[in-house]
Amino acid sequence: MYADDTTLFLTQRSADGLAVSSYTALNMAIQYCYGNDLVVNPSKTNQIAFGRRASEVPTIPDVSIEDHLKFLGVTVDTELNWINHVDNLSKKLNTGHFVIKANSFSQ
Repeated sequence: MYADDTTLFLTQRSADGLAVSSYTALNMAIQYCYGNDLVVNPSKTNQIAFGRRASEVPTIPDVSIEDHLKFLGVTVDTELNWINHVDNLSKKLNTGHFVIKANSFSQ
């Protein structure tokens, strides 16, 4: 079984404290998954930082840091704005509109 959509939210006052907490929490989550026969895919493990000091957040070893990612169907970015989400949604809606329009002309 796979450990899909597992999310860890962490906060600390200092960047060093966040680095330690992040590394510890990730390792605890991986150990939990292995202990409960869940498979973790390291290539799908990502890190994103929010806030005005996001650039100061250290990267967790062997984890890619992203400026935006999809979380439960919503695209979030480091600035917590809707631009990427609206762009992705617009593409899907345009494709759906084209299909509906093409099918209505063929009948």
